[in-house]
Formats: sequence, structure tokens, C-alpha cells
Amino acid sequence: MREHTVLLLTNPSAHARYVAQKLHETLGLAGIVVEDPRLGVQRIRGGATRTFFVDRLYSYLSVTKTWLRGERLRSRVQLIGERLILEARREFLRDTGLAPGPWPKSLPIHSTPSVNREETLAWCRARSPDLLLVCGTSILKAPLIRLPRLGALNAHTSILPEYRGMFPEFWQVLHSDLESAGVTVHFIDVGVDSGDLVLQRRVEASFPICPWRLRNRNVRLTGTLLGQAAAEVLAGVADRRSQPPGSGRTYRARDITLEKQLELLRILGFRLPDHHHYRTASEGGAEKSSAHWPHAGQDRGASGGPR
Repeated sequence: MREHTVLLLTNPSAHARYVAQKLHETLGLAGIVVEDPRLGVQRIRGGATRTFFVDRLYSYLSVTKTWLRGERLRSRVQLIGERLILEARREFLRDTGLAPGPWPKSLPIHSTPSVNREETLAWCRARSPDLLLVCGTSILKAPLIRLPRLGALNAHTSILPEYRGMFPEFWQVLHSDLESAGVTVHFIDVGVDSGDLVLQRRVEASFPICPWRLRNRNVRLTGTLLGQAAAEVLAGVADRRSQPPGSGRTYRARDITLEKQLELLRILGFRLPDHHHYRTASEGGAEKSSAHWPHAGQDRGASGGPR
């Protein structure tokens, strides 16, 4: 019989399924909320996710559309990003032995376009959770944060307070800063990655490494560290402490501009011109907008890394 009720809030990625399996083995989850914004456009039955093949097809159609609009550099950057994501995903599946498929068997699954929807809150409330675990969703609002008896824990892929917000690995590689690479498990408050710390651990990494491969390492650590932190909170022995003061910036999705993407790809060894070289009339004032990389969403991160 389950001693505590623990719910996982996450996304439909392979990374999320890996973390879910590890947490279920460690804690015995009572259910999983799967946030997929695509459900707001196209309802997916039975909690199943759209296939990887269809996702890639949509992505390449997007690249073609961008190219036909005359935005050649942006489409090139998008294709390179897609290739790096695909290579990292294959590596992750190979290294973990994770086969594409369903969530842990027998677990109730609630699929939603947003974790903050009223029906999602009601679904969680009906299970009277002791603890929520968050890994790769949008930012939780106050009603959901206040729901569990013991609070909500998030796994963020940097050593906080550095690199709060979206896709820390992008900025760590861009800034040649692997000292802050790792995972922090912290309580969620109404800020962005600003809650009290529970556990932190660095990952071993060295350059050259792309952000998505660095994310792979962080996710494997998350599967262990989030479960350990949750067990300590449930047992009442967690070392809960405020975040140290620091100058850590909070990054948003809009901060990943085309110029920043180009800078990153050059660091990774790709030879690309300055974006002004490809500027066309069809781009107009949009020359600074980024190519679409599912940056946290090979494994989406909301408030950060797996979040």
C-alpha cells in the first residue's frame, strides 16, 4: 500500500518518460499529469503523444515554409538545430535503453494543454497529493503550488542561483560555463526557480559539447536526484535552505535570438555567416527573430530545465 501520494507533472518527451520511470521505481507515483500545448490545437486520445515521425514532419514543413519566405539563414539554423536534437535524442535512447512507448503501466495519466487549467487542478485535488514533482512544464500558478500538503519540488538543470529560467544548457555552452552545469531540486514558489533548495549536484562535462547532449546528462541525474529529494521531504529529513545570494540571471525563451543561435553554432564548429548577409526584404523587421528550436522541448523546460 502506498504510504504517500506523489504526483508527477511533466511533458510528453522521452526525457520525461525516463524520469517518470525512475521516480515510479523509487517512490511509487500515484499519477502523472502530462502537459502538451499541442492538445490545445489537436486533441490526442488516451494520453498518447503524437509520434516522433509526425513531429519531425511538422518541423521540416516549418523549415520549408521559412525557406520559401526567403529567410534562408533562419531555415539553415533551424535544420542544424533539428539535426543536433535528433542526434542527442538517439544517443539518449541508446544510452538509457529507453524504448519509445507508454508511461509506467497502471498509472493514471491526465493529459492537458496546461497544468494550470481548472480541470487539471481538480484532477490533482481529487488525489489529495502529499507532494508534487515537476519536471518540464510551464510555470505553476499559486493554486497548484498550494495544493500538496508538503509542497512542490522542481528539478532545474543548473546549479542555482545561476541560470534561472529557460534552457540553461544553451547559455552554459554559449558562455563556456560548465561550472554551473548540473541539477538543482528546489521547492517551487511564485517566482521563477527561486524557491528553497533541497539538493544540488554537478554533472561531469567538458567541451566540446552541445546543449542537448548536456541536457541528456542532466536528465539522467534528475531521475536519481529528484527521487532522492522527494524521499527526504516525505521522511521529514530534507535539508531545506534558502538560495544563496547571487547574480544569476533569469533567461526567457525570447532571449534565444537568431544572433545567439548563430553564436552557439559557431562555438560548436559550424561555419555560418552573419545574419545580415542573408537579410531579404521578405524578412523585414524580423531579422532578429530566432529559428524554431524546440529548445526545452526535445525536452521542454518551464521555469527551467527538465524544468
